[in-house]
Amino acid sequence: MKTREGEGSFSLPYLGERGTTLATTALATDFIQIVADEMSAGVERAVEYWLTQIDQIVTNDKITALGKLTAVQGVLRNYERLTGKGHLQFACDK
Repeated sequence: MKTREGEGSFSLPYLGERGTTLATTALATDFIQIVADEMSAGVERAVEYWLTQIDQIVTNDKITALGKLTAVQGVLRNYERLTGKGHLQFACDK
């Protein structure tokens, strides 16, 4: 099958001078959008998971202030361990 270079790194099928590369481009664009949407949804779920853990700690009246701080630090260390990040860089660290 002949191909003609399209946008990005995709190689689009070439179906002649009056071929339908537009349909193929639309499919490639749809695919990219689907992948981006899935990635975005995954990031949103992950952020919600970590924030929910922190919220449950902070709003628990049975835990002392020091206990809350220690528990939140534990959540952050767990995040660092699971993501392979050795140290989180905060805006105030820059």
